[in-house]
Amino acid sequence: MCESDTNSGRGNENGVDLNRDFPSQFDNVLTTDLFSNRQPETIAIMKWILKENFVLSGNLHGGDIVASYPYDETAHHIASTYGTTPDDSLFRHLARVYSNKHLKMHFGNSCTEHFPEGITNGAKMYDVA
Repeated sequence: MCESDTNSGRGNENGVDLNRDFPSQFDNVLTTDLFSNRQPETIAIMKWILKENFVLSGNLHGGDIVASYPYDETAHHIASTYGTTPDDSLFRHLARVYSNKHLKMHFGNSCTEHFPEGITNGAKMYDVA
């Protein structure tokens, strides 16, 4: 289902979009400053990530019916730029497997555009600074 109000429900109690509160891989800050001016929810997730040895994670997000894989950001934030990772081929494979198991996703017909095989690189779809 396509939503018309893309900002509905995005903010926490303080009106902060937690998807945009997480630190960027391109931030030029000291590790000790990573927690400065972050929301409590973001700090809790950051501490959890530092404590656990994750090898793979995923999330669900409302909006387009597409399997989006890392990265969602590029160094220069240029629209439609592919955000490649060292594990790019693995992430594409996992996205394809997920998409192919979905009743509609693999067709690639989304709310806003067509995604071949129902997958996309996050930054190529839209760069999230």
